[in-house]
Amino acid sequence: MANYTITRSIESGHEYGCTQFSTVQEEGQVASHAANTPLDATIVWDLKANPGFVVDVQDFAFAGFHDGTGMVYPNEIANTIPGVTLWGTLPSPILWGKMEQLSSTLIKITLLLAPDANQPEFTSGQAFEMPQDDINLVLSIEGCAKYEGHGLRWWFNSDVDTFTNTDISISEDLRENIVTNYINEEVTEVHGTLPPESIDREYTSPGDYVMSYIVSAREGYRYRSTPTLTANNSMYNIISNVVKVTNQYNKGEDITGVRFDIYKK
Repeated sequence: MANYTITRSIESGHEYGCTQFSTVQEEGQVASHAANTPLDATIVWDLKANPGFVVDVQDFAFAGFHDGTGMVYPNEIANTIPGVTLWGTLPSPILWGKMEQLSSTLIKITLLLAPDANQPEFTSGQAFEMPQDDINLVLSIEGCAKYEGHGLRWWFNSDVDTFTNTDISISEDLRENIVTNYINEEVTEVHGTLPPESIDREYTSPGDYVMSYIVSAREGYRYRSTPTLTANNSMYNIISNVVKVTNQYNKGEDITGVRFDIYKK
């Protein structure tokens, strides 16, 4: 599921141009950026994230025009503008292309059929002239939206009983976003804001790793049954990793602790 939409943006001052990605032009008309021109040289699309999602310009590319590693790169054009990717060698009659980050939920996509004095990167090239035959062009855009960042707040028992030690380990990737806060001898709070999360992952994955809550029996003690941890929020997965040691008397296994790995779905 894309979790974003792409729609044609009708620009102020342009009476002609693409509507629903199609337009009727006559032979000999030349693409121009002037107002009221018969053949509009600027086509603008708005790529908007669905509610609850965000989009990043670096996550999108024109299909067939990236290096195959999933990293977007500007074709043949040196790009020094933050939040912008520039595109050359796009299918004719498109002369140039630009993807521009306007907000966390909106990317502006500009396609040019003629050089534009208002676009410093696109001031050269031959303007498109409508031939006798119809032109049909498919220009696909590929990419993924991400879950919007959201607040996180957990409370953990830091003093379960006199026979148990506890510890909290935050994912290294999130230590600038999430902090632990000592409330009292019995409770530790974990809070912060999770960044946008990628939804392009394997279905078998439990989600994006956030932190671990570890409980362990103090030296000389064992658990009769496995400790458990549950969340009252369905947005999280918890995977239990039981720690066991061999009992030197009956050669069985004793439970000495559990590491609860917590993932955001």
